[in-house]
Amino acid sequence: SARRGFAGPASCLAVALSVWTGAAFAAGIAFQKIASGVYVAIAPNESASPANRGFVSNLGFVVGQSGVIAIGTGASERQGETILAAIRKLTRKPVVLAINLQATPDHVLGNRSFVRRKVPILAHRETDRFMAYNCPTCIGNARKAVGSRRLGAASLARPTRLIDATLTVEAGGRTLEVIYYGATFQPGSVAVLDRQSGTLFAGEMVGLERIPDVRNADIAKWRAALQDIAASSASLLVPAHGPVSAPARSLELARYLVDLRSELKETYERGVPMQDAALATPLSRYSQWALYGTLHSRNIHFTYLNIESEDLAR
Repeated sequence: SARRGFAGPASCLAVALSVWTGAAFAAGIAFQKIASGVYVAIAPNESASPANRGFVSNLGFVVGQSGVIAIGTGASERQGETILAAIRKLTRKPVVLAINLQATPDHVLGNRSFVRRKVPILAHRETDRFMAYNCPTCIGNARKAVGSRRLGAASLARPTRLIDATLTVEAGGRTLEVIYYGATFQPGSVAVLDRQSGTLFAGEMVGLERIPDVRNADIAKWRAALQDIAASSASLLVPAHGPVSAPARSLELARYLVDLRSELKETYERGVPMQDAALATPLSRYSQWALYGTLHSRNIHFTYLNIESEDLAR
């Protein structure tokens, strides 16, 4: 199956990454070719700010024989237009599909640029539900972080094609597997495997050298998905944050999730109150990862609440 049996040796990765040619560059976002027909723009591994205009999540597109599939639409309508401009510089083929891997502002607030051109947007039903509930707040937060002028127009355009389970999609002359592992980073997070190139777009299920946000996560299912990704037949992994890598690197994030849960459980069982739990559970070996200063203590807070509720339910 597409989710088992890692067949991509390190040499495959070296070859794939040696073809970073044929850049499609527009408005400060450069898409590089990483495999046949596959282009990725690597975002800075940081929080949204006026300097990066909210471009803090890797974006991609796949060029098939007859059309183009966008993976993520960017952090604003302006970024959606930037992606479309980059595609136009590279090919005259039409954009036939956009995919929202999860509901995060840096990944979905460009939807309206695609909807305006009648491009269907595919997402899991739970991602659509999450967007409808949270996007008014997340747009406000994006404006605060980036600034209204630099962000430009950003409004919610919901997905137009909803799925409920793993699905094989034929689009633009390309076969994509949209993989749903269950509730992981968010209830509706999916990954997309481009079968022709063996490229797996993992979205927020994988961030490298960066503290994840576990606020809406099911940590047990997320860890299982990361094991599945590491053992998959994919030859290239495109994370939401960090470099294009071998799929086995997803285990680095799995280790953080294991350590967060197990070490915090020990802290809880020692009777340390929640307000002191972050100091008591620093996980300092991850302190060099991006966003450690902002997200780790927050992860302690949400995970502590989960451990406490499980304890009280016994």
